[in-house]
Amino acid sequence: RIARLKFWNPQGIATYSSLEYQVGDIHTHQDVLKRAFQGETVVEFERVTESEGDLPLGDVMEVYLPLSWPAGAPPSIVAAVYAPFAPYANMVSTLTRYLVIATVLAGVGVIITLYFNYLTGWRAIRIERDIATQRTKELEALARVSSFLSQPGSHQERVHGMMEELRQLGEATRVRLWMPTGDD
Repeated sequence: RIARLKFWNPQGIATYSSLEYQVGDIHTHQDVLKRAFQGETVVEFERVTESEGDLPLGDVMEVYLPLSWPAGAPPSIVAAVYAPFAPYANMVSTLTRYLVIATVLAGVGVIITLYFNYLTGWRAIRIERDIATQRTKELEALARVSSFLSQPGSHQERVHGMMEELRQLGEATRVRLWMPTGDD
């Protein structure tokens, strides 16, 4: 519901008011009118503490709308609409509450999703790391065997030691290696 309507000219004089005695009043906030005459819609809030006839006590929203004719011309008059703010404040408060709840729920959903991705990814990384560590040990053992076999001469004890190392490595990877013993 609109409590009051006024039209202001560029000099800041009220040319129309829903209260006749206010016609001819001079606007006290010239900067607001200046912004409106530059084409900006200006919204201000005021607290009415004393009865001003048509304005209810409490918060009032003042909206300054620049009007021009023809369209695109500089504003020739500014309409000031005064309305009680309480109904709008309740609506804004309700919408803000819903927005905060939706934001919190979305944030919790994102956190839960990221946590499960972290757990899944960490498990996969640990498994791959363990496999890579095992493969590295196998390659190191094979490199030592290769190095030994490339040396001239036969060293039964060293071969036996390396075969034992490979057998232990095979047990760790669940691979069974045949190992010659002295009885074979």
